[in-house]
Amino acid sequence: MIDSRPPLPLPFRLLNSIARYLPADRLAVARLDEDLLHRAAVKETGLDDFGDPYYRDGLRVLIESAESDANLNFFGRVIVRAHILRSLTNRLLLAEELKQTPELLGQPLVPPLVVIGLPRRGTTLLHRLLAIDQAHRGIPAWELMYPLAAGFPDRRRQIVEKGFKFAARMNPHRNVIHPTGVDEPEECILLQMITFASGGFLAVAPVYTYSDWYLSQDPHKAYAEYRVLLQHLQMVHPQSRLALKTPAHTGRLTTLLDTIPDALVVQTHRDPVPCIPSACSLVYTAWGMVTDKIDMPRMVSTIVQGFEVAAAATLAFRRTNPGAVHDVYYGQLLADPVGVVRGVYERFGLAWPQAHEEKLAAYLREHGQHKYGVHRYSAEDFGLTDGVIAERFTEYRRAFGFAN
Repeated sequence: MIDSRPPLPLPFRLLNSIARYLPADRLAVARLDEDLLHRAAVKETGLDDFGDPYYRDGLRVLIESAESDANLNFFGRVIVRAHILRSLTNRLLLAEELKQTPELLGQPLVPPLVVIGLPRRGTTLLHRLLAIDQAHRGIPAWELMYPLAAGFPDRRRQIVEKGFKFAARMNPHRNVIHPTGVDEPEECILLQMITFASGGFLAVAPVYTYSDWYLSQDPHKAYAEYRVLLQHLQMVHPQSRLALKTPAHTGRLTTLLDTIPDALVVQTHRDPVPCIPSACSLVYTAWGMVTDKIDMPRMVSTIVQGFEVAAAATLAFRRTNPGAVHDVYYGQLLADPVGVVRGVYERFGLAWPQAHEEKLAAYLREHGQHKYGVHRYSAEDFGLTDGVIAERFTEYRRAFGFAN
């Protein structure tokens, strides 16, 4: 098993060590206090209406979990606080948008393309290929993190770019595991963090109690707010079809289609045996930025549980909604990406643009699978074996042709 103390560049280790001698409650940038965070968001925006107060339940559980579960170091506290503050300011801006533009709630959505699938199954590649079409709009990371402008000049992109550069210094290998960029289309789970009922917070820090709470919730109210944000983004480019992606929708597919009934859903599939350790490696690297020591068995258990919940939801949905989702297999996507994209277009009756194959091929040449290096991982790194993983996912593996 790999070390429970993830490597962090020396300057960050030193600053974390120094910060241990400064009580966190004396450092404003590291305080996880509900009232102070609300006040900071009000000060930042000049607004004071956070909309429907249902979100406070999730916020309180998140803060309690961050304090009790996550073993946050100094930078971890700063990072978690920044995500919470961003989500609160986005809530204020959304409530103001609805006051200023009440017609937003009636804004129709061009049926969006939505890529789902358990993590580490090629969803990012497929999503970005679908977003190449000018008729589609893959929302860039900066806009997902800050979907509403706070004023003029609009500095959202610069703020996110600065954050990405900081994260790259803390985690130099992040692009090996999940290549991203400020202008690249990213996961719409970033939008859902505004609801404080989002698996996105677990991607930031080991908030185990919050994860359990999140999985137990009825997500319909949170998805209703997610739809409003999509309606806002649709208004920015009214004629474009939104191209969305997040593995988090996989376990909430019924709710997604209750909320956006005409969504064009594409699900990617890959054997869970390699996916589980790959996901563990991704989470381990991300959490290594915020905590000095990870409870490895608990991390692995939480990840496997999340996979199991999503796999069970997938199978249950298929039993009552046969043919509602277009399936793509990871092996096919790697072997013939252009053919897979064309298959998506054919399945949903989308117009194939002129010279589109050449555009896709150019993107693939520029963004090779191992452009930033090879992501190496194994089940044994995380106290697992291939056989144990296969047994845990027997039904899913049989249903999608990964086992007899």
